[in-house]
Amino acid sequence: MMQSAAFAVKNNYPVKFIFGVDEENISKGAHDLVNSGFLQDVGFMIVGESGQVKDIGKPFSVVYGRKGRTLYK
Repeated sequence: MMQSAAFAVKNNYPVKFIFGVDEENISKGAHDLVNSGFLQDVGFMIVGESGQVKDIGKPFSVVYGRKGRTLYK
């Protein structure tokens, strides 16, 4: 993520860093973020989710898609 930010700054691309908490509970921070409008001008997002790397032997790995979340009551 830091290398992506350095690339964006070097090439004069706008960058936003967002750090969230509470992912494993009710994701309140994520809901607040989405509802805040802060993401309206975001064209794409890089998520530092270590479980998505397919082959750590490659210099980089890009995974498209969404993991999702399920809530049971």
